[in-house]
Amino acid sequence: MLIIDKILLKLITKLIRSLKAVYSTYTADTVDIVYSKVDRIIIGFIDDVLKVAPDIVDKDLKLLNRKLLNLPLKFDRTVIEQITNKNSIFKDYGTTMSKLERDKIRRLVLSGQYNKLTDRELQRQLIEDAGLTKRKALLIARTEQQSLTSSVQHIYFNMPEVKDEYDLTWDSVLDSNTRESHAIMNGRVADEYGYFESPWGRIRGPESIPAHDHYNCRCRLVLKKK
Repeated sequence: MLIIDKILLKLITKLIRSLKAVYSTYTADTVDIVYSKVDRIIIGFIDDVLKVAPDIVDKDLKLLNRKLLNLPLKFDRTVIEQITNKNSIFKDYGTTMSKLERDKIRRLVLSGQYNKLTDRELQRQLIEDAGLTKRKALLIARTEQQSLTSSVQHIYFNMPEVKDEYDLTWDSVLDSNTRESHAIMNGRVADEYGYFESPWGRIRGPESIPAHDHYNCRCRLVLKKK
């Protein structure tokens, strides 16, 4: 094994041990502290890797030409704080839910995104594990996944090297259940600030559609090569 491989293996081993130690202290009350520690550990790991093998990261982000653009960026507080939907469980999903309940739903939503669950699959999990009604589970599944996806795509879009090569594009599900106002948005491209001209005015994405026209919305944002 090459010397550089041995060093990287040691760094990975150190990373795993550090993360295990942090997650062993995880509780609903310490979630913010745990997230912060994980952020610092990951940032430190990346810095160490770049010192050992600077060429391991493609500075031109050519990896983005593959499927990376459709993957979750990193659902930490950076992403969560950028979610704009006022009904998001990541901000305040109403006074009827306790913090413990919201935290549980948040973990289920994030896990669903990482495992690429459909909204129906996530709905079933929310019903079984969080005790939600069928209607509320589907509403949360669709709304939260849509908000997360939109937020991540906006974060990518704000990277200059991405904005130069990709358009932030509205993608509607076109079938017999699609409302006309949603269908006409299909293929529309955001302006340089990431906003779309729409029947509802100038909005940031599907999560910004007014509540009366947002129910059962399946629209999403994608980054398409120019």
